[in-house]
Amino acid sequence: MPAGNVFKRCGCRHPDTGKPYGNDCPKLRRPNRAWSSEHGSWAYQLELPPSTDGRRRLLRRAGLPTRRAAADELDLVRELLALAPKGDTRRRTEIADLIQSAVRAKRPLPDVERIRQRLRGDGVLADMPTVADYLTTWLAHIDVDANTLRGYESIVRVHLIPHLADIPLDKLRTGHIRPMFAAVERRNAWNARDKWVVSKGITHEPLIDDATFEQAQAILQRRGRGAGGQHVRQRTRNPYVFRGMIYCAACDRRMQGQYNHGDAYYRCRFPQEYALANQVEHPRNVYLREDALTDPIDTWLASAFAPHQIESTITAMTEAQPLHQPPATGTAAQTIITECDAKLERYRAALDAGADPTVVTGWIAQTQAERARAEADLRANTGTAPRRMSRAEITTLVNALGDITAVLRDADPVDKAEVYRQLGLRLNYQPETQTVRAAIDLSAHRGVMVRVRGGS
Repeated sequence: MPAGNVFKRCGCRHPDTGKPYGNDCPKLRRPNRAWSSEHGSWAYQLELPPSTDGRRRLLRRAGLPTRRAAADELDLVRELLALAPKGDTRRRTEIADLIQSAVRAKRPLPDVERIRQRLRGDGVLADMPTVADYLTTWLAHIDVDANTLRGYESIVRVHLIPHLADIPLDKLRTGHIRPMFAAVERRNAWNARDKWVVSKGITHEPLIDDATFEQAQAILQRRGRGAGGQHVRQRTRNPYVFRGMIYCAACDRRMQGQYNHGDAYYRCRFPQEYALANQVEHPRNVYLREDALTDPIDTWLASAFAPHQIESTITAMTEAQPLHQPPATGTAAQTIITECDAKLERYRAALDAGADPTVVTGWIAQTQAERARAEADLRANTGTAPRRMSRAEITTLVNALGDITAVLRDADPVDKAEVYRQLGLRLNYQPETQTVRAAIDLSAHRGVMVRVRGGS
């Protein structure tokens, strides 16, 4: 392997020809031919293995502050090249490509241990692109019409980049996605009417008059939409008792309802290529029959309110209440402020890196407005906290439920689903053991394993 060498060079030009001196500048050396300490910067060069097409290539990096820095980086290049197995031309060429790319882009050289680990697995040596890099390249090459492209760009800019930008693709997990969706839901929530910002003067000609606007708002509220509206859950043709409550334990995703030959099932479909990419052992399709769960779940819930258990259940519910709980709105507002601060830091870094100022300025303005709204919500809720319920109040609520077993047995499927939802029921299905872990907000009966049939 070529040894390479360390030298000094400068940016001076010949006064007659105007060409750079390079390392031949007379100021670079002292009269005794030793390198001058006052002129030029240190550099190194090394001949790399030939490229894939057989061409020779010379690696050279200048601008290093000291001779030691140049020598250390040259040693690192040699160490990286020595990682390739003896006689493995392909791997030596790949390592040389990584080194050359890093030097050209003025990035640090690859980490030796990371390259050594990837060589053991015979995988790709190059770092995976981040979500931001991948999405930016994808948008630049996707072949869709202009309107669709604008929609994609908006989703990437408003939601994906602010939350997932710096995550490498091979490290992206569901744990990164859930906080993003939670932030989107908070952002899209309707403001209360008393928090609307209304201009004192007419800034432009109204599209509709005030009476028409109020009529439209009243219609939206009756339909459960808009500010102050109460959502009315629509009854589906095929009701699912556990809609939105069953999760696949293998991937932690919500299972989807599906009717098959008149029976309700819940399915989790996970393509094999996704399982391999996310390093998840997951069957291609997981099925769970609904009627295998209904009776065990109803019996378990009723046991907490059986006559011999009712007092201990009420005691557990009373003691499970926190001594002090910050307002939910205030906690959410503080989370939004923290997220906005992180976004602003990333946007400023993007500006420093040379991103389009017009685009980034728009992102910053939007995030600052979102932060201001969150600060207003935080101020409005400062000093408020939910009141702890007394034992007598909890007893009154429990007695009002009556015979839980009879209620659940005789209830319409849609009404039964609403009861489960209000109890905060969550079911985790484990395909390997065909068991379901059920959990609600009752500390005395926090979880139970239920054996089910019909799973796959």
